[in-house]
Amino acid sequence: MKKRAEIESSGGPSSGKSLRDTGSYDLPQGLERFECDYTLPEGLEWCTCDLTVEECCADVCDLLMCVAQELRGDRFVMDFTTDYLRWLCCPPGYILGLHIGVWDRSLGQLVAFISAVPFRVGVKRESSRMAQIRFLTIQSDFRDRIPLDIAHDEITRRIRSENIHWVVQQKRMDGPAPMAFQVWERYLDSRKLFMLGALKNANMSLPEIVDFHKLPSSSDIQGYEVLNASHVRPLTGLLNACVHKFAIKPEFDEETVKHWFFPKADLLHSYVYTGNDGSITRFCSFLTLREFRADTEVKLAYSLYNFSVWSPFQELMRDAIILARENHCDLFCACDVMGYRSFLAELNFTPISLHVQYYFNLDGISGLNPDDIGLVLF
Repeated sequence: MKKRAEIESSGGPSSGKSLRDTGSYDLPQGLERFECDYTLPEGLEWCTCDLTVEECCADVCDLLMCVAQELRGDRFVMDFTTDYLRWLCCPPGYILGLHIGVWDRSLGQLVAFISAVPFRVGVKRESSRMAQIRFLTIQSDFRDRIPLDIAHDEITRRIRSENIHWVVQQKRMDGPAPMAFQVWERYLDSRKLFMLGALKNANMSLPEIVDFHKLPSSSDIQGYEVLNASHVRPLTGLLNACVHKFAIKPEFDEETVKHWFFPKADLLHSYVYTGNDGSITRFCSFLTLREFRADTEVKLAYSLYNFSVWSPFQELMRDAIILARENHCDLFCACDVMGYRSFLAELNFTPISLHVQYYFNLDGISGLNPDDIGLVLF
């Protein structure tokens, strides 16, 4: 946040020279201008954002944190890192032209970032490509000059120009909605969260809360291995078999499994449990992110994909929670997607008001309900 704060406090680029008046100038490395049917107001221009360039990726993270702070106020604010952003936006087959930004010439900084990521998906019995709109982020001071519907139309136009006609978008809502999943939280460090005022059990004392959320010891998860290269091929087949029953589900190959699940230090955690014959019988994965309230850091685990061949699913998720605690997480979050609602309460998860709605531009899905969806949108 320091870089953006310094620019804003100075009223423009450090040179003190108005880039709008220079007539010609170069964008920072990683940004490239492009023309669009919708002309932005003077001083603003469309550009693509190459997240493989460190400076560009850091600038996008800076923007995302700035907007998160604007939207969330004194609530927890996510720490966007370059590793997280590249993991989220640059899987195998990603398209640079679907990472677009808006550059302000007078400030010399990005003021909007709009991105989408393509992936293969099965819809009922049909296989095709779909794109998920990841970000529609506009800095608050520019929302009247960069209308949200224009940003949405431009990213949708670019998706269709890549011959991708199915689009899904995740929307966060404060209440129930069609095709929406509720977010549940499981406290891992109850004492820390209590001191921050982040717990929902207001009618319980601190000792009662700590006792209620106490977890078994780490000895209960013996036998789990960190995912490695030898697991990728069998895991790919098992993941596809796991989601096959759903009407809308992702289609995994070995490259996408490596990208989405291969462990990354302090970001991505995946574990397998193998039987006596060496076959994988359990798999759990979660993403860890840091959020801040004032000067206090909270480490959150977000459930990704999980499956169990033989043992009850509730036992697998209990093991995932313990593994998250062993990775020093303070809070474990999960959506009640793929039937998770049936056991979350039994594992002492607490439902919160936040819901995540999946919006599809698909015909013929009006008869589907949330239990038909096998997608976990990140």
